[in-house]
Amino acid sequence: MGETNWKKKVDTILQGCRGEGRTQLFAHEVYAILDCVGIKTPSRVVVKNPDEVNRSVMASFGSSKIVIKVISSGIAHKQKLGGVKVVCKDTDFVRYSLEEMRNELKRCKKECDPLSSFVFEIQKSERV
Repeated sequence: MGETNWKKKVDTILQGCRGEGRTQLFAHEVYAILDCVGIKTPSRVVVKNPDEVNRSVMASFGSSKIVIKVISSGIAHKQKLGGVKVVCKDTDFVRYSLEEMRNELKRCKKECDPLSSFVFEIQKSERV
């Protein structure tokens, strides 16, 4: 990729963050920037709701376990609130786990940004 292309892509990511009023990047945005400059990052996909998880999404991960994470500007310590889990790579189980995560976070974090804007990141687990 030419130098101009990666700079434009990185600038687009940074402008998106600023446009949402954030001063910190989400992990998937950091990974995207690292990808732009040629640094290897974990396989991952971002879904807006559990229904987007399908066999095609699951097939993109080689391991038998994956990591699911909530992406939300209102949650700084997502692991403490149950927003990070290692689960078996089964389409139905991943959907169920994401729905359960959303429900747990609704109960734990009333003051965070609207739940409808929660996004989930799924990435390959290095622990197999």
